[in-house]
Amino acid sequence: MSKAVRALFAAGAAVAILVGATPSALAENDVARSGKTDQSMNGLTCVNEWFNTYGGTKCTGAADQMWRLHVACSTQTDYTGGWHTGPGSDGFECKFQVQTTSVEFQ
Repeated sequence: MSKAVRALFAAGAAVAILVGATPSALAENDVARSGKTDQSMNGLTCVNEWFNTYGGTKCTGAADQMWRLHVACSTQTDYTGGWHTGPGSDGFECKFQVQTTSVEFQ
């Protein structure tokens, strides 16, 4: 293990002790979650991405396909955005962590 990794682990352990958690619990619960998926319908392609607390999408292509963003948050009610038509983007910041981000088509 490098010095930098050891220093980061020691810092994480110190924070865990201050908040009353064990270092192993901190490592399991605070891992940044990220992902990327693509969805398409009727000529509109949406690229969905999420990292830690933010989830969003960017849609390109057909101008007449309706869609809305859905962000699944780990410790709060999921976010479902308003309806959009055609190309565009939308995003949402969860309080703690995003599980997944997707688009619903109509």
